[in-house]
Amino acid sequence: TMSFAAVFDYLKELNPSAIDLELRTLPVDDDLRAVKAFIQACTAHLRSKRDFELVQAYLQVFLNVFGDIIKANAEELESLLVELRKESKSQWSTVDGLIRYSACMVEFMRTSK
Repeated sequence: TMSFAAVFDYLKELNPSAIDLELRTLPVDDDLRAVKAFIQACTAHLRSKRDFELVQAYLQVFLNVFGDIIKANAEELESLLVELRKESKSQWSTVDGLIRYSACMVEFMRTSK
Protein backbone atom coordinates (compact mmCIF):
# COMPACT_ATOMS: atom_id res chain seq x y z
CA THR A 1 0.00 0.00 0.00
CA MET A 2 1.09 3.54 -0.67
CA SER A 3 2.01 5.82 2.19
CA PHE A 4 0.54 9.30 1.94
CA ALA A 5 1.84 10.63 5.24
CA ALA A 6 4.43 12.76 3.45
CA VAL A 7 1.63 14.67 1.67
CA PHE A 8 0.11 15.80 4.94
CA ASP A 9 3.49 16.42 6.57
CA TYR A 10 4.30 18.76 3.67
CA LEU A 11 0.93 20.53 3.73
CA LYS A 12 1.16 21.06 7.50
CA GLU A 13 4.38 23.04 7.01
CA LEU A 14 2.69 25.52 4.66
CA ASN A 15 0.69 28.62 5.48
CA PRO A 16 -3.00 28.67 4.47
CA SER A 17 -2.39 30.58 1.23
CA ALA A 18 0.30 28.15 0.13
CA ILE A 19 -1.94 25.17 0.95
CA ASP A 20 -4.72 26.71 -1.11
CA LEU A 21 -2.31 27.25 -4.01
CA GLU A 22 -0.99 23.69 -3.81
CA LEU A 23 -4.49 22.23 -3.92
CA ARG A 24 -5.70 24.55 -6.68
CA THR A 25 -2.72 23.75 -8.88
CA LEU A 26 -2.96 19.97 -8.72
CA PRO A 27 -2.51 18.77 -12.29
CA VAL A 28 -5.57 17.42 -14.05
CA ASP A 29 -4.59 14.92 -16.71
CA ASP A 30 -6.71 12.44 -18.63
CA ASP A 31 -6.32 9.68 -16.05
CA LEU A 32 -6.93 12.06 -13.10
CA ARG A 33 -3.84 10.72 -11.35
CA ALA A 34 -3.41 13.68 -8.95
CA VAL A 35 -7.13 13.86 -8.15
CA LYS A 36 -7.21 10.14 -7.36
CA ALA A 37 -4.02 10.36 -5.32
CA PHE A 38 -5.37 13.22 -3.22
CA ILE A 39 -8.60 11.35 -2.50
CA GLN A 40 -6.56 8.28 -1.53
CA ALA A 41 -4.26 10.41 0.64
CA CYS A 42 -7.24 11.90 2.50
CA THR A 43 -8.76 8.46 3.03
CA ALA A 44 -5.46 7.06 4.30
CA HIS A 45 -4.96 10.00 6.64
CA LEU A 46 -8.46 9.62 8.05
CA ARG A 47 -7.69 5.93 8.67
CA SER A 48 -4.68 7.01 10.72
CA LYS A 49 -7.18 8.66 13.08
CA ARG A 50 -5.26 11.94 13.09
CA ASP A 51 -6.08 15.47 12.00
CA PHE A 52 -9.77 14.92 11.22
CA GLU A 53 -10.51 18.64 11.07
CA LEU A 54 -7.47 19.32 8.92
CA VAL A 55 -8.48 16.68 6.38
CA GLN A 56 -11.98 18.12 6.28
CA ALA A 57 -10.59 21.61 5.62
CA TYR A 58 -8.37 20.32 2.80
CA LEU A 59 -11.30 18.42 1.35
CA GLN A 60 -13.46 21.53 1.38
CA VAL A 61 -10.95 23.40 -0.79
CA PHE A 62 -10.34 20.35 -2.97
CA LEU A 63 -14.04 19.77 -3.61
CA ASN A 64 -14.66 23.45 -4.32
CA VAL A 65 -11.88 23.45 -6.90
CA PHE A 66 -12.40 20.01 -8.45
CA GLY A 67 -16.12 19.43 -7.86
CA ASP A 68 -17.04 19.78 -11.53
CA ILE A 69 -14.24 17.44 -12.60
CA ILE A 70 -15.26 14.91 -9.96
CA LYS A 71 -18.89 15.15 -11.04
CA ALA A 72 -17.94 14.67 -14.70
CA ASN A 73 -15.85 11.60 -13.80
CA ALA A 74 -18.05 10.24 -11.02
CA GLU A 75 -18.15 6.72 -12.41
CA GLU A 76 -14.36 6.50 -12.59
CA LEU A 77 -13.91 7.96 -9.11
CA GLU A 78 -16.87 6.27 -7.42
CA SER A 79 -15.00 3.56 -5.53
CA LEU A 80 -12.46 6.06 -4.16
CA LEU A 81 -15.20 8.47 -3.13
CA VAL A 82 -17.21 5.72 -1.45
CA GLU A 83 -14.16 4.75 0.61
CA LEU A 84 -13.49 8.38 1.51
CA ARG A 85 -17.10 8.92 2.56
CA LYS A 86 -17.11 5.72 4.62
CA GLU A 87 -13.92 6.66 6.45
CA SER A 88 -15.03 10.25 6.94
CA LYS A 89 -18.35 9.13 8.44
CA SER A 90 -16.57 6.67 10.71
CA GLN A 91 -14.16 9.30 11.99
CA TRP A 92 -16.93 11.88 12.40
CA SER A 93 -18.82 9.38 14.50
CA THR A 94 -15.80 9.08 16.79
CA VAL A 95 -15.32 12.85 17.02
CA ASP A 96 -19.04 13.38 17.62
CA GLY A 97 -18.99 10.81 20.42
CA LEU A 98 -16.07 12.57 22.09
CA ILE A 99 -17.81 15.93 21.81
CA ARG A 100 -20.99 14.54 23.34
CA TYR A 101 -19.05 12.84 26.13
CA SER A 102 -17.23 16.09 26.92
CA ALA A 103 -20.48 18.06 26.91
CA CYS A 104 -22.03 15.55 29.31
CA MET A 105 -19.03 15.76 31.63
CA VAL A 106 -19.15 19.56 31.63
CA GLU A 107 -22.87 19.49 32.37
CA PHE A 108 -22.36 16.94 35.15
CA MET A 109 -19.60 19.00 36.74
CA ARG A 110 -21.66 22.18 36.42
CA THR A 111 -24.78 20.69 38.04
CA SER A 112 -23.12 18.53 40.69
CA LYS A 113 -22.29 21.45 43.00
